[in-house]
Amino acid sequence: PTTTPAPPPTTPAPPTSPPPTPAPGKGLACSNTAVSYSGYTPPAPTAFATGAFRVNFESDHLYNDAGFVAAFGPSSPPSSAMSSPPPDAMTSVVGEVKSHDGPYYANSQATSIIVAPDGASRVLLYITHLDIEDGYDFAYVDECSDADCTTYTVLSTLTGYVPPGAPIVSPTGFMRVRFVSDYSITYSGLRALYATEEAVSCPGGGADGHVLTSTWGLISDGDGAYPLNSNCQWDISPSSGGPVTLSFESFRTERNYDFVTVRECTPDDEATPPPTTTPPPTTTPPPTTTPAPPTT
Repeated sequence: PTTTPAPPPTTPAPPTSPPPTPAPGKGLACSNTAVSYSGYTPPAPTAFATGAFRVNFESDHLYNDAGFVAAFGPSSPPSSAMSSPPPDAMTSVVGEVKSHDGPYYANSQATSIIVAPDGASRVLLYITHLDIEDGYDFAYVDECSDADCTTYTVLSTLTGYVPPGAPIVSPTGFMRVRFVSDYSITYSGLRALYATEEAVSCPGGGADGHVLTSTWGLISDGDGAYPLNSNCQWDISPSSGGPVTLSFESFRTERNYDFVTVRECTPDDEATPPPTTTPPPTTTPPPTTTPAPPTT
């Protein structure tokens, strides 16, 4: 009898779809040289002549801390100390207010400052440092009706050493910060960063591949202590062009374990990442039919 031919080779399985490629940061080409920061001392302001940079933040699985708040813009944020009578109102979209100039505030101090950014519909105040005599010296944050603070509502009363985790918000676009000390004992006081837009926090910075293009802005690990196992990225390239400066206004991470890393970048349309959608599997041809054995 004629031997039945062997069946054809088994049809190979369709190839496995490759995993999505993580977005490297849409529109930026970044240097492999990086500077990393960890611990409790805010890094000095850094200017990037290329007009673009990337910030990464990573924390491990043990212990966390208060994290950081940083501003970016054409320069470090303008800064003004409270006084009596108060200084001119601050009108920039981002700025720093502080209880005093110098290392310690004065006894029997009663000072204030008004924040009235041009065209703002709200003001957010991030307390970056608080060190005042607990229960005796106080800072007050007021929501104002206008740039003269003709009428006001107290939004927050601060004393002691623990700043609030979330920003204090005035929905009118006008805010006043007041500081009052008693006759004895002084400390390093209060510093705060204000902005007209909320800080872009972790996650949500560059984790979704977006580039921040506003002229001024804030980035932050988020309200309160940052989560364990954080892994976030912010890509910043203001559309206004020109050099851009990164200024850390507060900084506390677990020393030698949790790091903020900064790289200089250049805007680069060719750096746009490919789509991260999974491509459809390759179509497999139908198997060859085994012929019937011939009749004996």
